[in-house]
Amino acid sequence: MSNCIELEKADDPAAQVARTVNVAPVSFSKNSSVANADSANAANVAAKKAGAIFLQNVDVCYGSGAKAVRAVQGIDLEISPGEFVSVLGPSGCGKSTLIGAIAGSTRIARGAVRLDGEPVRKPGADRGVVFQQHALFPWKNVLSNVEFGLKMRGIARAERRERAREFLNIVGLSDFLHHYPAQLSGGMQQRVSIARVLVNQPRVLLMDEPFSALDAQTRLQMQELLLELWSEFRMTVLFVTHDIDEAIFLSDRVIVLTQRPGRVRAEIPVLLPRPRLPDTLTTRAFVHLKKQCMDLLREENILARRNNCAQQRTREAELEPAISVS
Repeated sequence: MSNCIELEKADDPAAQVARTVNVAPVSFSKNSSVANADSANAANVAAKKAGAIFLQNVDVCYGSGAKAVRAVQGIDLEISPGEFVSVLGPSGCGKSTLIGAIAGSTRIARGAVRLDGEPVRKPGADRGVVFQQHALFPWKNVLSNVEFGLKMRGIARAERRERAREFLNIVGLSDFLHHYPAQLSGGMQQRVSIARVLVNQPRVLLMDEPFSALDAQTRLQMQELLLELWSEFRMTVLFVTHDIDEAIFLSDRVIVLTQRPGRVRAEIPVLLPRPRLPDTLTTRAFVHLKKQCMDLLREENILARRNNCAQQRTREAELEPAISVS
């Protein structure tokens, strides 16, 4: 019997955002009880902010029965708190599926996904997701989009607006609070998306090709901004991309997946010094890492083409008897 289970069709990004932030009310304000908390409680709070990700023997399938498609298989992966990890792999190998499994929006068929030791069973504000498309609510202005998650968590209007303004200032959009998404450039829209995630103070930032639609110059600017934000807030980041340069430039470690069903083919440490500047892209060490990644991806793409050809020949062979009879 197959381990695959039938999954619902993916929600649109805006719906996933709404579901992710719909959690129990909390407050950013410090009251006297918090200020006077004992050391054990402080340790618990620190642990909750850790952001350690653990995947063990994870399978994800779409559909069921004979038509089931296994997206990833046997994924084992550990990401330390505050680590920046990128995922590369052939098209269709399950990179975005991993994001969904950790976000809690994609059910797994087998294995375990844990955040700081706790099983991931549903979306939560401790994991923020930035999608390839900005997923902003078009009927809300920039300020209202960023404060949306805080509103869903029951934060008072004055506090959530102050918090939203703070993060919009951090990403350089303090002059665009009352603009609507359609009035912004692609890079500005993604900055709003990042601010909307960070304002909820997540332990983990999950990014699914967030800069792929941007031009080269804007993309590099967004990469530098992301590194500045990561350096300041030190959240754990899992970043999916097709761009080898981007993966190496941003990351502490690069995970290379095989063709579908995606498995971990290689883990490549990126020991380049930080902070990283655009000049890093032309260093000998960077080029060496790039060649490693390119060679691995090329091998996987060749294997994928061979497998596709073999499957096509098998299908044609199965059809030949039916054609002969007719």
